[in-house]
Amino acid sequence: HAQGEAADVLGEVGPVSAAFNTMGVGAASKATKEELSRVDLELPTAFATAARAAEVKHFSTLTSAGADKDAKPGGFFGYFETIAGGGLYLSLKGKLEANIAALKFESSAAFRPAGLIGTPHTPAFIAWLNPKVDGFLPDQFKSSNINTLAAAMVCQAEKDLAEKPETPKEMEIFEGKALQDLYKKIPFTHGSLGARHSTE
Repeated sequence: HAQGEAADVLGEVGPVSAAFNTMGVGAASKATKEELSRVDLELPTAFATAARAAEVKHFSTLTSAGADKDAKPGGFFGYFETIAGGGLYLSLKGKLEANIAALKFESSAAFRPAGLIGTPHTPAFIAWLNPKVDGFLPDQFKSSNINTLAAAMVCQAEKDLAEKPETPKEMEIFEGKALQDLYKKIPFTHGSLGARHSTE
């Protein structure tokens, strides 16, 4: 049903060059395993499948640092099984990437940020602390402002669409240094929460 509904929406808006997925349960630790699987894997896979059928050329998806389809689900005596960064969570994100890559869009990209700043699902203390310690952290663990991340996703899609590859490109993964370097290439001012900064 989800795939059919997505196809209907894509059909109504007319020709679409690029599609973006940022679906996720938000507070993963509060979700059941079934809810997490449906929202983080099944629904976005249906959306991507519908987009491919609608001849969308580029597909970008938000996943997570450490996404790995072979990650082993864990937990502690039945608790914390769905926590963000846990085995089940990372496995679902990795499987989503694999599903999208298998659809063979002309181009596709997966964005794997660590902490997200600017979303209500990030605890207030973490949102306050992360920007203050990011300068001391390896790129793999630096936080991402959601506006900066969105701008990077759009800029990369525009770049890929302009290249017009003759054969489908392999999915590009932006994580750690690759993601931080991409932020520096955004050709306009970006940021949020009253703090605006330029990449120049």
